[in-house]
Amino acid sequence: MNLDGSGCELLVSRLCMEFMTDGKWLYYLVYEDGENFVLYKSSLDGEMDCLVHLNVWGGEEILASDVWSFIVTQGQIYVINDDKIRRIALTTGRETLLIEREKVSENGSRDREDTYS
Repeated sequence: MNLDGSGCELLVSRLCMEFMTDGKWLYYLVYEDGENFVLYKSSLDGEMDCLVHLNVWGGEEILASDVWSFIVTQGQIYVINDDKIRRIALTTGRETLLIEREKVSENGSRDREDTYS
């Protein structure tokens, strides 16, 4: 796309939740089939690769509206949603829960799970 907005092409024709660039690649987070998130990367010449399917974490359904953003850095994707930050290795697809926001139960007790690695 040119600075004046001309020369614009649609590279992903699906519902794109988030996108970012590292200057070389464009990364797209797409919500597919109402089930999973898929991260794609696309070069500036339009070549597109599927990097990883982001599976449903812990059997809980992740809704598209829950994803605030994501960051791709050093072979990892960090997915940020309402109450969790997850790290997914792009080479293996392995997910790790990094931090989960405190949950306050009805009786006032707090439950928090932090995992650092």
